[in-house]
Amino acid sequence: MRVIERKMLAAILAGKDWRGSNTTVLQMGDRDSTYEARVFLHGNHIATIGPHSVRVSLAGWNTPTTRSRLNAILGAYVAGARVYAKAFRPMLSTADGTQDMDSREWYNLAMWAR
Repeated sequence: MRVIERKMLAAILAGKDWRGSNTTVLQMGDRDSTYEARVFLHGNHIATIGPHSVRVSLAGWNTPTTRSRLNAILGAYVAGARVYAKAFRPMLSTADGTQDMDSREWYNLAMWAR
């Protein structure tokens, strides 16, 4: 995991806004059922971490950096999930199986209990 991704995750876990290089974390709402952290890469919204689920999107950019940021988030919140490219096509692998990703769509994944 890259240093920037460790800092991104630390900000999410601490409930703090953070900006570093090309990545931004914004906290929305209070620490209750309406709370969520939003992650942006180059200004594109790529993830929302809520109290019970994680929503991810490539925001139209199937790049190694976008996949790496999403994989850092998924590794922290969704057991066994990852995003990767197979023959240049984005793929989402979860405990339920593997599926093609539409780079513009959002995918909602349940968090694992800590």
